[in-house]
Amino acid sequence: MGGSEVPLMIGVKTESLPPRCRPQSPVFVFAGALSRPVNAEAAELLARQVMPLVWDDLPQARLRIVGAGAGPAIERLAADHRVEVVGEVPDLDAEYRSASAVFAPTVVDAGVLIKALRGAACEIPLILNQSAAAPIGLVDGVHAVVGESPSDLARGAVRLVREPAWAAAMAARAREHVRVTYSW
Repeated sequence: MGGSEVPLMIGVKTESLPPRCRPQSPVFVFAGALSRPVNAEAAELLARQVMPLVWDDLPQARLRIVGAGAGPAIERLAADHRVEVVGEVPDLDAEYRSASAVFAPTVVDAGVLIKALRGAACEIPLILNQSAAAPIGLVDGVHAVVGESPSDLARGAVRLVREPAWAAAMAARAREHVRVTYSW
């Protein structure tokens, strides 16, 4: 490292989280600062391309888009009653813990996504793409569902709901990975 470079330590708190609440019907959460174009683009991708494929198999499923700064394009996604644009919440962990799974794909190669670490720390099944999974060492089928296309992500989401034991085992391995590698 040169004289002006300082390593950035990234971590999340993993101890003593309240137990997860399992929803009656499938609920998927995507969280991000929606004023950031990359987060808005990911939210639109999920609502317009991924969730319609999920709804083919799980018509009762809902998508909750959480985060401050939603513009008109994101607000319009709520025209479908299965999409909720929630806005900013006081406790993101509570949103995660009440979800069936957390979507945390990225539309750019952007390094470590805190939302993915946070979801893993909450022991919630994760659905991401390789650009989100690789920087934090999450492996498809071991720690999370990792897919590249809308159909990959949708298939993974449906499988997580239909195979809760598999989903729980992956979420537990992801939490342990984050606890060992990224906890404060």
